[in-house]
Amino acid sequence: MFYKITPSTDVNIIGTDSGAQAETAIYPINIWDPLHIGRWNFKEVPDYVVIPILKIRAKAKLTDLMAVYFNGSSHRLTISNKLKEILDRNQHGNIQFLPLTLSHKSKSIKNYWLTNIIKFDNDEAVNYELSNVFLEGTGYKEYTKLNINNYEEHLFERRKDRDTYLQGYRSIYIHELIFKSNIINNIAIINFITNGGVGYYVSEKLKTEIEEAGCTGIVFEPVEQM
Repeated sequence: MFYKITPSTDVNIIGTDSGAQAETAIYPINIWDPLHIGRWNFKEVPDYVVIPILKIRAKAKLTDLMAVYFNGSSHRLTISNKLKEILDRNQHGNIQFLPLTLSHKSKSIKNYWLTNIIKFDNDEAVNYELSNVFLEGTGYKEYTKLNINNYEEHLFERRKDRDTYLQGYRSIYIHELIFKSNIINNIAIINFITNGGVGYYVSEKLKTEIEEAGCTGIVFEPVEQM
């Protein structure tokens, strides 16, 4: 069994009922600046790229996985040093960890990290023959099920008829995700999922390691393997 990891929004765990622990982000440069973290997606980020300082709500608790949202946080996780060390031991070159500063109750906290995706694991992890993949239309609940057998076909179908779609990619997402039974790695990062676009998944073994380390702020959503 694999598990998608997402930040908890439980007020008893994160300390606030706002759904996010960060109140705002302090940007030293314009968000359109090419050095802003929001301009760098799915590739290695050099150390001169600028990441904002996150101002955490006074009532919020500092958890190992934080529920924070800012320009540049899309497809990224905000994690403590403890969780970072666990993930870093188990990753296989698909995650980069970027140092992140939090501001909480007038204190500067530097032992947090922002994950950055370098590569996806759809090809190695997704059982496309059993997963349900749909082309999403522009109207309400306009879905067409597609017969896609692997990641290469998924990418091809997204690129198909690009001129018709004003050079944009077709919206083809995995609605029901099934993992392969023979995954070697403990971490899988999956692209084109229906909720959020990207998901971070951990094995049963890694889930146990995270729980035994006492990491907080994490929701584990199970995904079947076949």
